[in-house]
Parts: sequence; C-alpha cells; structure tokens
Amino acid sequence: MSDKVKLLSTANSAAEAQAALTAPPSAKPQPKTFNHAIARACLAGSQQLAQSDVRGAGSDDHLAQGLEKYALASERVGEARLTQDGSIQQKFLSPWTTTLNTNLQFAARARKAVENSRLSLDAVKTKAKARFGPNEGAYDDKTRTEIEKAEDDFVNQVEEATNVLRNALNVSFAAVVGRRDKMKESQADAFHRHLSR
Repeated sequence: MSDKVKLLSTANSAAEAQAALTAPPSAKPQPKTFNHAIARACLAGSQQLAQSDVRGAGSDDHLAQGLEKYALASERVGEARLTQDGSIQQKFLSPWTTTLNTNLQFAARARKAVENSRLSLDAVKTKAKARFGPNEGAYDDKTRTEIEKAEDDFVNQVEEATNVLRNALNVSFAAVVGRRDKMKESQADAFHRHLSR
C-alpha cells in the first residue's frame, strides 16, 4: 500500500496516477516472525561479508558461511512456526471462537428476555398501583392474575437464562478441553515436520 502512495505522490499526470493504482505490488511482504527477521539479518550480514571480502578469504570465509547456514535454519524454523500458527488457528482457535460466540449470543438473548420480562412485571405493578393505590389488598382478581402471570413469566425467564448461561460455560469449557488436543497435535506436528527436514 505504501508503494502505491509513493507512486501516486510522484505522478505528474492522470495516466501516471492510473498506472500507479493498477501497478502490482513491488515485493511480497516479509513474514513477521522473529526467526524470519533473524534469517534476513544473518543473510544480509553474510552477503555483506562476501561482498566486502576484507580479508581476501574468498569462498572460504567461515563467518559468512556460518551466517548463511544459520539464516537458512532460522528461515525453516520461522516457516515451521507459521505452519504451526496456521494449524492452531484452524484447528483450535476458530472452532472455539465460533462455539464461544454462539453461546454468548444465546446468553445475550436470554439476558434480554429477562430484562424485558422484568420491565413487563414492573409495568403491570405500576399500572395496578396507579389504579388501586399502594395497598395490594385493594387489587381486583384480574389485576392479581396479571401480576402473578407477569411474576411467573419473570421467574421462568430467569431460570431459562440461568440454564443458558450454565450451558454456555459448560460447552465453552468442554470445547476448550476437547480442542486442546488439536492444539497439541498442531504443535507436535509442526515440531516433527521441522525435525524431519
């Protein structure tokens, strides 16, 4: 993206601006692992030593060769790390996040239902107090039945929400425990694949 901004800033005509926007990226972005950074630094150091050749050692410069070998090994470790991270993302984090988000959505709906039920109960009670006064003994049978119905609905909604939240915790915990083995497999697989090279 920054390459395109640089090209656009130097464009003198509409044709140059169009060419800057449609130009392919100049370089593939470098991986961001620590091992890749070490590999790039070692390779740059090896190339710099080989180019400067201050001691006249030529191809026998052991430091440059060592840096190059270390760069290759670090690159392989970095690639193994990227493979491991991708596998953990695919086999552990994505499924667990999906399960957790689904359960949290159910819990949020249940909480909202409790809130609405409570508001309905309060509205029925407020309406009864406005009509009959604060003395509950003065309420007629229809009003008492409405209040009892609203209270029953509130209690049912609270029980339902409690069960949904309990289920969300149990399922989320079970998902973590169940997927933990997938994460271990991903780590072991990446380790053994790296060793076999």
